[in-house]
Amino acid sequence: MLNCRQVAERASTYVEHEGSVVERLQMRLHLLMCRACRQYVQQVALTRETLRAFANQADVPSAGARDAFRRWKSDPRD
Repeated sequence: MLNCRQVAERASTYVEHEGSVVERLQMRLHLLMCRACRQYVQQVALTRETLRAFANQADVPSAGARDAFRRWKSDPRD
């Protein structure tokens, strides 16, 4: 059976539904018995979901817009 350190090392892989069937079953077994690891894996999943949501909604300015902003910020007249 996996220990807590091994679960922490494999949490991202588990959340992303990767790994072999045996690895996933080992994770599930440990998570059924260990509340702390269950919470940790839930936090990893929430972080992943949040980052993906922000990445999909982010308005990334173009290089030209960034350069224009830098010129404006460095203009001594302002």
